[in-house]
Amino acid sequence: MGFTHQPYWKVSLIDESVDVARDGDLAVYRGVYNEDNRRGDVQLTHKVNFIAEFKRQTDRSWKIAWYIVSEMERSHPKQM
Repeated sequence: MGFTHQPYWKVSLIDESVDVARDGDLAVYRGVYNEDNRRGDVQLTHKVNFIAEFKRQTDRSWKIAWYIVSEMERSHPKQM
């Protein structure tokens, strides 16, 4: 719903990995993606790193315990 207010916002996955603990109750996800948006008539992009820890719940589903998002570069005009 929130993305309907940002029609030019787009995320493109570059790389991802998941490591699951031996007992299967903990997992760490890492993803790198490009985040594109528009400021006025200028299409901008920047690379982002996302890391999250997931914990297995009693119903066997997964829930994010914590996460961190870090921009790896400043926004800059996207090369078309």
